[in-house]
Amino acid sequence: MNIRRGLFRLWLVLSTVWVVVTGAMYFEEIQSPGIPEANFLYVKDADEFEKIPAANSRYEMRKTMTEITFPNNVSLFTTPGEPDDKERALVPGFLIKIVEPRYAEVRAKR
Repeated sequence: MNIRRGLFRLWLVLSTVWVVVTGAMYFEEIQSPGIPEANFLYVKDADEFEKIPAANSRYEMRKTMTEITFPNNVSLFTTPGEPDDKERALVPGFLIKIVEPRYAEVRAKR
């Protein structure tokens, strides 16, 4: 009887661990299901945001630029180092223009 109770408890613990690990691994997919990445580059001279083609590697860009991540798989790359006041002032406009419209995509995918 004690062996059956012990095996049941072991099964409960392992099942809980499995649920937590699986949830942690797929949290991003649960939060933003099936939405492809959208990467943008802030062009300082033109004072605008340019969409980066999907073929470009985010990993390579992270080596040379500063990445600012937003919800819904949106990233904004700026010049290396800390963003200056002008770049910080552009973030609210970027949120309204680029990030918020992707919420409709999230709702449609769920």
